[in-house]
Amino acid sequence: IFVWEGIMGEDDMASWGWRLPFLFAIVPGVIAVIGRRALPESGMFEDEKARNTKGVEVSALTKLKQVFSKYWINVLLGIGVTSTYGVLCYGVGVWIQSFLGTAGLSAGNRMVADLISRGLAIFSTVMFGWASDKLGLFFILGLSIVLTTFISIPLWILIAADPLNFGLVVLGYSLGFGLLQPCVGALTYHFDVELFPTEVRNTGMAITFNVAFAIFGGAAPVIALEAAEASWLGPGIFYMLAGALGTISMCAAFY
Repeated sequence: IFVWEGIMGEDDMASWGWRLPFLFAIVPGVIAVIGRRALPESGMFEDEKARNTKGVEVSALTKLKQVFSKYWINVLLGIGVTSTYGVLCYGVGVWIQSFLGTAGLSAGNRMVADLISRGLAIFSTVMFGWASDKLGLFFILGLSIVLTTFISIPLWILIAADPLNFGLVVLGYSLGFGLLQPCVGALTYHFDVELFPTEVRNTGMAITFNVAFAIFGGAAPVIALEAAEASWLGPGIFYMLAGALGTISMCAAFY
């Protein structure tokens, strides 16, 4: 978008050029579909599939009842951990862009800061996944959520102290939160999946993730805005509390 806006100009980009990124998104979309279809299923999934073909398939409503009757604690723990990711996505990734724009940082600088953050996420996600395989999901995800709890306020101070200072914005937003978000995000999916047995995994994962994002992710920009109006440290405290909720949920899930 940044490159195309520079080539086409702001007016043409706002008029019709904004459609081009959606067109180009077809390419990674096709790659993702092909890759997903080529990946082998897990042995547990294949066993469950074999049982279903023998006439013991369980209805969706039954699975839903099982999730809420047997695994409701798992759902709550998953929502607690996923809430941290939701806040990082929308309370940080979306709302801080609005905050910087209101503060007067140019659209170009905001775009570059976001590009740095997204680019860092692309490469670091692979690294965090590898580290999770080697050192364990609970260790890497737990460490990233604990870090979110303890460094959110310092990172916010870097950003809020001088929102027009591009260097501080890059340090706090692009690099600081830019590393926390992909680490928490990439491993949250894995965590939610591991909370449920194979027979109700899709149902449990869907409920957990979507409820967490609907409540915490959806409300995060509004809460961050209200927090900023209440105190200049408000958003940092909000991010810290989101990390604390995830930390408590991780500890409860571990034990």
